[in-house]
Amino acid sequence: MYPELGPQVILIDDKKEEIEAIEKFLEEKHIGSVFFEADPIEPDYPLTPIDTVQLVFLDLYYGSPFAAQFDPNACTEWIERVIPPGQKYYLVIWTKDKSRSEELLELMRKKGVPMPYQVETRSKTDYKLRGGNEYDIERLLDELGVLSKPEVNSDVQEFHGRIISEEEDCVLIDCLIHKETATYEVRRFDLKLLEGIPHKNGSFVMVRIETKPGSRTIDFFADEIDRSALFVKPDDFEDLEDISFLADD
Repeated sequence: MYPELGPQVILIDDKKEEIEAIEKFLEEKHIGSVFFEADPIEPDYPLTPIDTVQLVFLDLYYGSPFAAQFDPNACTEWIERVIPPGQKYYLVIWTKDKSRSEELLELMRKKGVPMPYQVETRSKTDYKLRGGNEYDIERLLDELGVLSKPEVNSDVQEFHGRIISEEEDCVLIDCLIHKETATYEVRRFDLKLLEGIPHKNGSFVMVRIETKPGSRTIDFFADEIDRSALFVKPDDFEDLEDISFLADD
């Protein structure tokens, strides 16, 4: 990781004492971080998503030690609040149960939440040292590869799409490239890229394209939410009173 103007690591947990060791280690390495308290009653959301984040530590259970609950909607809301669309980030999920991670990721795809380029599921107890709330953070980050892994410049696009035509070996998708400016493009993709994803004419997908020097990766994710409203396009001739020039002679 390299210094940036803003935190590079986000820590989301309902127990600050359990992440203090991580904060201290990151500070010693001159890596910016910020902690958000995942209080189930009054969550401490940031005012806007953070566009410098590269790594997120996400705890899945919020509440008292004896009544902590896993709420995938609450966890998904946290990711949506801290990660801007198209942001490339590494997600570390704190849980002993990997099925919880899979449940969370599936919900994130359905809701169109920015997806991480890599996910790791870890248990805090595996790194806890004897006594207090001390953890072997250096071993954890070394295993994750975030300290020594070289940075590669990349460009990431994430957008909604609607399948408009399926041919023998390819599919045409109407892509909402820029939601804010209502910019659409019809793109052709290899049908093999949609293997394992339910698809038919009219169905919706989430598309993620990552471009690096010398390579390009395209990923598709199933989107079961009805996105029809996103693909209602304005009529370019709606305000023209006289359109006789369009008629054939």
